Amino acid sequence: MTIVRPQKFFRSSIGDLTPNNVGQLKVILERELPAGSVSDVEVFCKEAVAAEDLSRLAYFNDVPVGAVVCIKSVDAKDQPAKAQKNAVPIHSLSIAALVVLKQYRNLGLETLLLESVFGEIANEKTKAIHVLPGLETSEFERSGFEAKEGVFIRST
Repeated sequence: MTIVRPQKFFRSSIGDLTPNNVGQLKVILERELPAGSVSDVEVFCKEAVAAEDLSRLAYFNDVPVGAVVCIKSVDAKDQPAKAQKNAVPIHSLSIAALVVLKQYRNLGLETLLLESVFGEIANEKTKAIHVLPGLETSEFERSGFEAKEGVFIRST
């Protein structure tokens, strides 16, 4: 996938989701998610902030225009042994939402959001990524994950 940047200078950046900017996430989700995909956007946003996982906002010229909401989960069988202090548990990552406002698509913001998540989990023991149907998957494959039955499993 080739990202074509406009000739003019535009500034794009990624920021963490905090209780102070959760309203921006709510507006983005209400505008871009199909009706009925999230039953209660306000509850979804509060859960995203409370989880403090890998949820990010994308900014274009300092205006919030996109978001990714990710949730880590650790399976009980993947917990490290009690004797191993400071061991990092193996976990799965679920991408609950990945949206960019329609006017700001094709500027590489979705890729920027996913790269920020992949950069965060690069040194962690992530064994699988559960993704939304219809999501562009080439970024997952480039990051060392293989598709198996709708779930991306880390290649060893």
